Amino acid sequence: MKNNFAKKTTKILTAAILSAFVLVLFNIETVKAESSSSQSSESGFTYTLLQPLPVAGGYLKDNENVTLKDYLTWAFRFILALAGFLAVMMIVIGGVEYIISGASEAMRGEAKKRIENAIWGLVMALVSYLVLYTINPSLVNFESNSFFKAQVTTTSSEK
Repeated sequence: MKNNFAKKTTKILTAAILSAFVLVLFNIETVKAESSSSQSSESGFTYTLLQPLPVAGGYLKDNENVTLKDYLTWAFRFILALAGFLAVMMIVIGGVEYIISGASEAMRGEAKKRIENAIWGLVMALVSYLVLYTINPSLVNFESNSFFKAQVTTTSSEK
């Protein structure tokens, strides 16, 4: 009885999530707003950071306007670097667990599994980058991406 209830609940939940996703996906509306010269530049919208962000060769300062392209470039590289750092840390922790496991096969197996999972996580992060680069190199190279170029359109208001 419980198994049948679990299957029904899973089917209903899956259908609800898929329905919500489809509704959100196809319910995109165009937003019409005035453009402000302080909010746009030739390369897109700008943001004023609350805290400086570390980048190659220095920091993105908190008092400088940063474009969306710069911010996403930083975030993408930071996430890949963080994934690599966490994978190395988990490998080290797994190695220490393996060393101190002694004769315990259970602890040794857990340590091997932790190392294996860390390697798989690192491989997945690198493969995701490789897949994006293979599909379209501009997906990982934000410098030449035309998505971040602001297109300002004006409409005449009729009275």
